[in-house]
Amino acid sequence: MNSKRFAYYPGCSLEGSAQEFDISIRAVFNRLGIELVEIEDWHCCGATSGHMTDELLSVALPVYNILWAQRMGLDIIAPCAACFSVSKTADWRIKNENGIKEKIEILTGEEYTGAVNIYHSLEVLVKGLGAENLKKMRKIELKELRIMPYYGCLLVRPPEIKNFDDAEDPKMFEELITIMGGEPVKTRYRTACCGGSRAITSPDIAQKLSFDILKNAKEHGVECIA
Repeated sequence: MNSKRFAYYPGCSLEGSAQEFDISIRAVFNRLGIELVEIEDWHCCGATSGHMTDELLSVALPVYNILWAQRMGLDIIAPCAACFSVSKTADWRIKNENGIKEKIEILTGEEYTGAVNIYHSLEVLVKGLGAENLKKMRKIELKELRIMPYYGCLLVRPPEIKNFDDAEDPKMFEELITIMGGEPVKTRYRTACCGGSRAITSPDIAQKLSFDILKNAKEHGVECIA
């Protein structure tokens, strides 16, 4: 992960309701000297509905974007947790489940080599650049701001697919917050599901799950959630 050049997959959310996240990612990585090459003609990875529509479609949609990165000869950065999750899952299924690779290659008309690594932006910052480099480049210190690192369920689970961090006790986000001068506040809700996938079909469930996370943060004196 020592590369300074990655294929960038913003996904639908970062070009819609989370545009500020996209702006921040591009600005931070530019400041750190890491080139993000946006995948040409990328499309939706199907995170919200693909797996509910058709099993093969749920793999084919993210693979379309991975194949673009394969042609570019670059690994992927996917800042959206859902995009990261479905892309990693599709790659894992092709490599581990019988028959999926053949079906995908017939559908796409292209060989899937499996050479493209898929990273979340947090991995590239902490594992790739490392603490010392980040400290040297830091311009603003968070001055012990009490921050709850929120991984959610998609970054860390299932661990055999994500290979991201310890699924029960991840530390990567806490390390980044500490490097930036903040105070990470660990709570049991930092890897809890927010109910995002149920927001339309069962809004009462989604609201309750999200409320529990926010309530827990407030009880711990958290000043912001990252």
